[in-house]
Amino acid sequence: MKTYPEFCVLHVPHNATNIPSDLRHQFCLTEEELTCELVNMTDWHTRDLFAPPDEVVTLVEAKVSRLVDQSVDRPEICLGTDSFHTPESLLEEFLKAFQEAGFRTKVNAPFSGAIVPLRFYQTENAVQSIMVEVSRSLYLDESTGLKRKDFDSVAAKIRSCCRRAIAECFRNNHEFFILHFSDLRY
Repeated sequence: MKTYPEFCVLHVPHNATNIPSDLRHQFCLTEEELTCELVNMTDWHTRDLFAPPDEVVTLVEAKVSRLVDQSVDRPEICLGTDSFHTPESLLEEFLKAFQEAGFRTKVNAPFSGAIVPLRFYQTENAVQSIMVEVSRSLYLDESTGLKRKDFDSVAAKIRSCCRRAIAECFRNNHEFFILHFSDLRY
């Protein structure tokens, strides 16, 4: 079964581990320390979390790692919105799907916003977008960066929530739609 309709674009920005060699000197860490930091700060397996590895999807991914300090308490699911590109009905359906599935969910906390291509930003309300941030604690052994044993069932539950919300919102509507996926760190 195809997880997402053709008009969906998946944005998975933080699963890259590449640090360009010409930028490596900016990190005051040993190779071992940098590896540890990458394990801790990379959004491991987020592409697989939202779509099976063998499924063909329209995907936007970062090619370079991002390293940031995240220490705020996080919900299991954070839904990020844009006042112009996230209609209330879209937010309501995603919120309902994740909450009814038992996920602790917040809106625009700790992260806010949703990705929209610049040429459509604030000009084309048919382009709709929502960001889905997932707590790493749900699917990842944070000490190793490996998938937890229940990864497949968690991923299936998350995909089901996304599929349900999209189906409800776009039952007879095939506008351009973007899902931005990331993870939350504790």
